[in-house]
Amino acid sequence: MVASGQLVQAEAGLAKFLVASPENAEAATLLGIVYAQSNRPVEASERLERALRHDPRNAETLLWLAVVRKSQRRTDEAVQLLGEVKALQPENLEALNLLGICLIELGRAEEAETTFRSLIKLQPRTAAAYANLGMSLRLQNRGSDALEAFRSAVQMSPEHAGNFFQLFKQYQQLSRWEDAVSTLRSGLATHPGSGLLLEALAVALGRLGQSEEAEKIFQRIAQSSVTGANSYAIWLQEQGRFEDSVPVLHHSLKLQPLQGEAYRNLVEAKQFELNGKPILAKALRVLGDARLEDTARMQLSYALGKLHDRDGNYEQAMKAFDVANEIAYRTYPACKTFDPGHVAQEPDHAANAYTKRLLEEFRSPSIVEPGPIFIIGMIRSGTTLLDQIVSSHPNVTSVGEGTFWNVEADAIHARWRHSPLSQREIEDLADKYRASVGQPKGLFTDKMPLNYRHLGLIHLVFPGARILHIRRIPFDTCLSIYMTFFAGGPNFAYNQENIVTFYHSYLGYMEHWRQTLGQEVFYELDYEELVTNPESSTRSAIEFLGLPWDDACLHHDKNSEQVSTPSRWQARQQVYTTSTGKAVKYAKYCGALSQLAISL
Repeated sequence: MVASGQLVQAEAGLAKFLVASPENAEAATLLGIVYAQSNRPVEASERLERALRHDPRNAETLLWLAVVRKSQRRTDEAVQLLGEVKALQPENLEALNLLGICLIELGRAEEAETTFRSLIKLQPRTAAAYANLGMSLRLQNRGSDALEAFRSAVQMSPEHAGNFFQLFKQYQQLSRWEDAVSTLRSGLATHPGSGLLLEALAVALGRLGQSEEAEKIFQRIAQSSVTGANSYAIWLQEQGRFEDSVPVLHHSLKLQPLQGEAYRNLVEAKQFELNGKPILAKALRVLGDARLEDTARMQLSYALGKLHDRDGNYEQAMKAFDVANEIAYRTYPACKTFDPGHVAQEPDHAANAYTKRLLEEFRSPSIVEPGPIFIIGMIRSGTTLLDQIVSSHPNVTSVGEGTFWNVEADAIHARWRHSPLSQREIEDLADKYRASVGQPKGLFTDKMPLNYRHLGLIHLVFPGARILHIRRIPFDTCLSIYMTFFAGGPNFAYNQENIVTFYHSYLGYMEHWRQTLGQEVFYELDYEELVTNPESSTRSAIEFLGLPWDDACLHHDKNSEQVSTPSRWQARQQVYTTSTGKAVKYAKYCGALSQLAISL
């Protein structure tokens, strides 16, 4: 009856049998399975534990208890149980698959990779194993390897739309938007009604500048899909169309009142009323609903934090941000991959690898053009604002935030341990980079803040490239990170201790580049100076870039470039100073971040 899905009858029969035979481990296991399949984890756990007391080496019982533990978010315990199953039955495919999934959830990506490769060796044509392998490789930032895994999943199982979506996500992570669009069109040929793929296609087309087709798709899916409506609203905001996003978000709330994302995006658009009433009161009522899912509670808490901040209620704002970050930290597996010790050592590794002497020796005489303009700094330090200002110049375009150097640098440094780069490899890397950004004509900005980690490699490849480093008050920078929702995002963002560790690492990097890179290519400016004296600060930066002055740089709010970062609203506004000096308001309500208000 359990196998046939007749759970009610099975429960009654097994319960009756166990009254007569309370020590029967097989019956206890079967009743535990019934409870697990009926979404009754507490009762399932009790029965399965009782079964194990009588038969502690029963692989089926151990496996089902692991399933229950995972559903209870006791993932460490699930991994331990699955290890016991693996020891008893090394070729149990179900156990191996669940073990790999749990390891990903815990951020133990290398162990997950090993597990899924073992599964694939046992059953080479398992598409789900390749998809999960791709997830583990993605967590390790091994973009090319992950791409191959997701391709294999699509080839083996094109009937699953999710495989096309994950392949799209990998192309998205690698900023390969043309390939992303091609993948999605192929997926939609097989799954023409997939809202998941249609929404992804609209996003990808938007990034390619094919706005008309993107908007038609967004309008179509936004009518009946909450996620589609929210994605459409975000895209409109990225285009600078904040007012147009508001009715879309209102429609999203009509489709699903019990959510958080629409509230967060309304607040991002500086909309503080809903149907003529303050949004704060409505959001608080939704937050108090016990049916609200964790991810919705997370999004809503970010909105509430912003609303309390606007009202000057800083203690309540920080409490809301604490809730949002706590949920985000346990939701996104990447957060578990943060290694404070490794991050703290990174600047020393960079200093040892990229000495001033090495950079001079490797400098290519054949690469003489000025090269790209790299805008770098800590996340939330003003890089988006600076990018908007510089790319407002008629001689400059922006290619946005690319992932090229994050992906390439890790692979190159791993190989570098065995043999140094040749001059030919450096020039090939330059060609590969130009192709990745779409061969823009003339000068262009590449605004990936964390490229500061790779300035040595960047300077090897483009010794003529100009680097703009924007600094901001440490506490303001790190508090802004803590107040910002990045989705999966950087793995340090949702924990105050990790943010502080990462920030100190950033300072170490910048101290080395400051001593190593010449002043002819490396220029630093302060966010506070930029927003207080925008013209003089901007003129100095434009002069450093060797460009003639143009007044368009003082009107960055008119820049029509798409802004696909959390700063999409701020970047469209005239320069303002209200984001500076938050230490006095928030330091006493912070944990680890408060030390930045004093020590740096």
